[in-house]
Amino acid sequence: MINKSKHEYILSVEILAKQLQVGLFDYFGKNLALAKIMLENDEPNYAISEIDPNDWLASLKAAMRVLFARYYFCAEDISAITITGDFGIIVPTDNKGNAIRKAIINTNGKIDYALEDILKDKSFLDLDVFKSKNWSKEAGSQPLRASQEALSALLYFKHKLDAIYNQTDLFLEAKDFLAIKLGAAPFSTPDSAISNHFVDISDNQYIPKLLNICGIDGKKLPPIVASAMQIGELNALAAEELGLVKDIPIFSADSIIHTNILGAGLLHQNSGLFYAGHDAWISQSIGSKLLNNKEISTTIFSNRTFAHSVRFGGLNVLDFFIKNFTLENNSKDEIEKFARFFELAQQSVSGAHKLFFVPMHAQNYSNNETFSGFYRTQYQHKTADFVRSVLEGIIFFAKLKFSEIQKFTSDTEEITAIGDMACNPFFVQLIADIFARNVNVPDHPDAASLRGAAFLVSLQKNRITPEDIASLVKAEKIVEPDKKGSEKYAYLYEKFMQINYLS
Repeated sequence: MINKSKHEYILSVEILAKQLQVGLFDYFGKNLALAKIMLENDEPNYAISEIDPNDWLASLKAAMRVLFARYYFCAEDISAITITGDFGIIVPTDNKGNAIRKAIINTNGKIDYALEDILKDKSFLDLDVFKSKNWSKEAGSQPLRASQEALSALLYFKHKLDAIYNQTDLFLEAKDFLAIKLGAAPFSTPDSAISNHFVDISDNQYIPKLLNICGIDGKKLPPIVASAMQIGELNALAAEELGLVKDIPIFSADSIIHTNILGAGLLHQNSGLFYAGHDAWISQSIGSKLLNNKEISTTIFSNRTFAHSVRFGGLNVLDFFIKNFTLENNSKDEIEKFARFFELAQQSVSGAHKLFFVPMHAQNYSNNETFSGFYRTQYQHKTADFVRSVLEGIIFFAKLKFSEIQKFTSDTEEITAIGDMACNPFFVQLIADIFARNVNVPDHPDAASLRGAAFLVSLQKNRITPEDIASLVKAEKIVEPDKKGSEKYAYLYEKFMQINYLS
């Protein structure tokens, strides 16, 4: 049942490592306005990646100025605010909610030794006290040597910045930190389990033994609340700075791991979801199963279990090449910035003249070490070949992760693609050809998470039901695979598999 109401909009905010995006939506997922602000990270060579969390509020102010300048709406028409964002960006805060230092985005392997010690701990293998076989079964995921995880950031504070760790009242995810700056109380959502590995996905509570194994004080982690709960109201200071009216209700939202699913219309669908933004991953509903697989994380969302692959390189790989292969483009718009990259890729051929690329952050099955790189390089390879092999490698690896998830659920004949990379028609056609499946691309694929966060508010206010979601998200286009292209990529994928498992 859809309950319509006029002139009531949801302001949806998304924080990622490299950008902050805002969108104005009605209660039925229709986008009325979008604005994006790029963020500056501190990324010195061989050091951790950081960002000043105070920049987020300043960026939100800038984004609101863009909305008011470009679109006509009244501030009084905004009836709810919700904030989603990337998971694993950790902010240390004091008891007043102020950031003590910069937030950690990526530890870049600086804390791997601590993760190794945790994984070698005998108590790690003896979790049957919880009537559970292992960590993954209990929390839906288990630690890997993944520098983008919240656990890595927490361990970095614990082992490398112990003075900051001791001063910290609460460690907050980026979205939760920004929420308290607007007037909300400090809370987290259950999907944080996928990044900190401490939450029992069956009852959304921290697991004391897992905290003890890692040496993390559970009192320094925020309480967990359900999605779309009202957690505060916009305070007068933030309202003045943003050009809004005070006391607008602020609602909790899951991270993009769930809001993308909702915003893509896949809450009750079996389609695979390929998120291709700065990072990339594959997700799919697996019904009610709970997996015991260290390569696949599971979360529960709206009483359904979703499987998620590890994160791997997306636009961050392209960004590396733009900076290091004299492909510099000064455009501030992400889509325009990478347009030259996609144009170059089309100057090569399928298979990039037998050049293969394995994305960064891929996990080696034999020794669990991160690796990435080009394989079978030859002197005659040109820039266009390297560029195309990067795009193909990202999709090859996504297909590999998708095949692992498919072992636990029924097959699907389609993929839904979202994220900034899904805005490019050439990249979407590559997905269709390599996956040999139809690819659905919803309206504004780069704003799916914003739409999903808005849907959470709509569901909470009973404006829509979960069953309405699929009908409210229409595919802007459906891209079919090219038969000859898919046949060639099927052969190339087998070669990629040999490289991936032997590396």
